[in-house]
Amino acid sequence: MTPRVVAAGLVTLDVVQAVAALPRSNHKQVATGLEVDFGGPAANAAGVAAGLGVRAELVAAIGTGPVARAVSTYLRAAGVEAIDLAPSVDRAFGVSTVLVEPSGERSVVSTNAREVPLELAVGVRRLAGADALLVDGHRMDLCLAMAQAAREAGVPVILDGGSWKPGTDQLVRFVDVAVVSADFHPPVSSVAELMRGAGVFAFGQSRGDEAWELEVAGVRSRIDVPRVDVVDTLGAGDVLHGALLAAVARLGIARGDLSGRAAEVVAAARYASRVASLSCAASGARGWLARDLPSWATQPA
Repeated sequence: MTPRVVAAGLVTLDVVQAVAALPRSNHKQVATGLEVDFGGPAANAAGVAAGLGVRAELVAAIGTGPVARAVSTYLRAAGVEAIDLAPSVDRAFGVSTVLVEPSGERSVVSTNAREVPLELAVGVRRLAGADALLVDGHRMDLCLAMAQAAREAGVPVILDGGSWKPGTDQLVRFVDVAVVSADFHPPVSSVAELMRGAGVFAFGQSRGDEAWELEVAGVRSRIDVPRVDVVDTLGAGDVLHGALLAAVARLGIARGDLSGRAAEVVAAARYASRVASLSCAASGARGWLARDLPSWATQPA
């Protein structure tokens, strides 16, 4: 049976423009390329998992109106089933404007749906029969509700920690596998102290194109980042988490069984790192999925 995953958090409409250089203040310039698609950490992770052959659902605020309809259309095209927790709210979506330079580096300005009331119980019900859950912390009320329910149901919880957000100290208590970015800075402790104190089974802090370490049950393992000819780094962290979500789901691990599968969790992180590097050789967070993927990406050992 095909594994099923749930991702909870932020979805946006991404307007991505390629530019020769970032514009100066009070300056206009013509972009050299344009792409419009859905984005957001949780949404991108779901799209990546779906592209890697896993059944993926996104639990998020989408809402109504033309931009929300566009987001829903793009999600369907990516094979993601969207569960809208704000079905009667106009303009519940987020929007991101992304400028990508020739080096592949990007700048992002975004809004989100932080103040929109959500039907949390609808999202929690989607955990029944799920093989893994990813939370990104962008709607902390949603992420907390989903993570706590997943803990009670024995569903492994993965955290995409792009940055520190109010409530993260509570969220990590329900997390099993956490990979945070170099921009994740706990206010009162180190990442390791935070994760160990919360009882997170496996955690690490990725560092762009540099190797990083995953600590699993007190043992550290090196996670290499393969070198590629970079076209675009947009969404590489989201790709890492989407691939990790798919890999953990394929293991078929109930949360209580994690302690006996440490080596497989490390292997899942290494697989996710390879996929994230692969994604940087194409434009956009999921442009690489349109290519013929290597067999290791779609059929990991």
